Amino acid sequence: MKGISRIYKIFKNFFSRRFISSKRLGCIEIISPKYISGWVISNKFSDVRLLIGNYLVASSNITIKREDVNNILKTSGHNGYLLELPLKLNQKINSREKIKIVAINGDGSENLILNLLQKPKTTEKRLREVLFSNYLGWDGCFNGISEDRFLTGWVYRKGNGDKDIEIWLQSENIKPVPIMCNTPINIVIDNKYVTAYSFKKKVDELPIKVEGSEIFLTFDYEGKVLLPQQNNILIKKKYFNENLLKTEVVDSFTSDKLAVDFKLKSINSSIDLKHKWLALEDIQKDLSKLEDIISKSSINYKRKNRTIKFIGKFVSNLIRTR
Repeated sequence: MKGISRIYKIFKNFFSRRFISSKRLGCIEIISPKYISGWVISNKFSDVRLLIGNYLVASSNITIKREDVNNILKTSGHNGYLLELPLKLNQKINSREKIKIVAINGDGSENLILNLLQKPKTTEKRLREVLFSNYLGWDGCFNGISEDRFLTGWVYRKGNGDKDIEIWLQSENIKPVPIMCNTPINIVIDNKYVTAYSFKKKVDELPIKVEGSEIFLTFDYEGKVLLPQQNNILIKKKYFNENLLKTEVVDSFTSDKLAVDFKLKSINSSIDLKHKWLALEDIQKDLSKLEDIISKSSINYKRKNRTIKFIGKFVSNLIRTR
């Protein structure tokens, strides 16, 4: 009986530890230049801290009620947090120091490192890109696509005055597309009204190649510092004007010959084939670049041969005269 009792205790402790670790759930949902937010589920942890090396950059109590998290994970209580980021980092902070976000208990004896909910392995890289960027303290939101097919949202920068702000639309199939935020609006930030700048851009004005792809907006051209958004945003075919798509496919060709050859076929084709027309355009552009490279190489080769021949003749004449 004693042996059975010991085995029972071992299994009880084992499953107890597993249960405790399963309750120590937490993540980062949003990393923006203004704030970092997410949730932590555990009775042990009371607050969340952002650390760069040994420097405490920001901290937050876990006091936000997240009904969505409670419903999904079948839990209760207040489990959300929001870390307010400073406008500037301490000059003593070394950009090469390790960056981490941790949930800790009251006396600091236990902690849990938090990572992004999506792509957790990129957490420190994303944090570094934001914290050491020129956009620290900026705020904004990408609302998504409105019913009348506009991309909408807003951007705020403290001390910006009445200047327009340029942001960038990103997608894997296109180069970054600039979007101007130039309509002043009043919003509440930190419990007071401030002047932000909203944007409204027609989906029809986007390059055709973005159709069928996810898009996101960033403060920077490189696509590292993202505007917060609630959901993934996919550009569907229905968002585009059919006539615009057909004419843009033809007009996008850079070669007059190709435009003439394919004009009738492209106009009469279905929208589903537009990617094939664009693929032909890309091939044509690549071939044009290849021709330029070959042409330049040929010119350089001829110049090199001429130089060698000239030097050969010069040396030969010099020997003869001696």
